[in-house]
Amino acid sequence: MLMPVRYICGNCGYILSVFYEVGQDYYGVPTPEEVYRIHGGICPKCKHDLSMPTLNDIRITSARKYEVGVKMHVAGRREVSIHH
Repeated sequence: MLMPVRYICGNCGYILSVFYEVGQDYYGVPTPEEVYRIHGGICPKCKHDLSMPTLNDIRITSARKYEVGVKMHVAGRREVSIHH
């Protein structure tokens, strides 16, 4: 399941940083402080001052919507019946 980590400007919605998966780069998931420093504390799009996120600013959502009970095809796997 793909769950990217995105840092977004709270003023204009500009995506400041996206981390998709382990191995994407040498450094791993950037911290909020690293993203803040990379951009000099200012959104490159709207020039609004950036601030450190609080726990209330963090949202966890799935990149895909799954339905309970629906079989999904997984590449390289096949369904196997188990008999007792």
